[in-house]
Amino acid sequence: MNNNTKEYWDREAKHYATLVLNNPDENDYSDRLIQFLKEHGAIRENFRTADIGCGAGKYCVRFARDEHMHVTAVDISGVMLGYVREFMDSIHADYETVECDFREAEIRKLGWKNQFDLVFANMTPAVRGPEEIRKMTEISRGYCFLARFADYRNLFAEEICVKLGMRAEANRTPHGENDTILNDLKSFRPETVIRYEPYNWFNLYTPQEALDCCYERMNIFAPGQRQEVGRIIESMKDENGIVKERVEASVLWALWEA
Repeated sequence: MNNNTKEYWDREAKHYATLVLNNPDENDYSDRLIQFLKEHGAIRENFRTADIGCGAGKYCVRFARDEHMHVTAVDISGVMLGYVREFMDSIHADYETVECDFREAEIRKLGWKNQFDLVFANMTPAVRGPEEIRKMTEISRGYCFLARFADYRNLFAEEICVKLGMRAEANRTPHGENDTILNDLKSFRPETVIRYEPYNWFNLYTPQEALDCCYERMNIFAPGQRQEVGRIIESMKDENGIVKERVEASVLWALWEA
């Protein structure tokens, strides 16, 4: 499944919207991220921030509601941005939305050059290499922040793999991309602050939702295994008929000044 297309993220928008105001974060990852940015001066009241690949607006809401920042929410998915507008309007936020693929965005035409105090890109396929790093820096007049998975274990998927007699596909991290980005930042912005942080969370599904998740978001199981995967998932539900997908990850944080 190609997760870099508008159509994919349009389909995923409803799921991500459920996490905006009720995020099952098991180790306060979001709070730690915000505190990290504050400690380095990257969050201040009235700052203008661009949230690149903002999804349904989890951090847009936090920046606007808790930190009183102006937010430009950027995403390839119009459905995601619809949720952003819903959430931001409910808190009377100072914001705008821009539907575009950041990788193809024309900065000068958008009038974005040196316009943002913080350019924020949290685990988004919109930023995948040096070209997007330069583009983030070009639109910033202050700070840039990038978060990417460094390690990723989906314990739910691993359990299904074991029951199928397959090798557990624990890690789907693009290490090559991370290495390229880090090497580029070391030469481009040697003072970049690098940190690795744990991030554990879970999702709750009906068995059918869990089965759909396996085939929409994971490139692990073959189409011919769908019936058997479904049977295994049925055996994993709790007394309320709910299946828990648990993920344990490590996340790379990079913060640099423009």
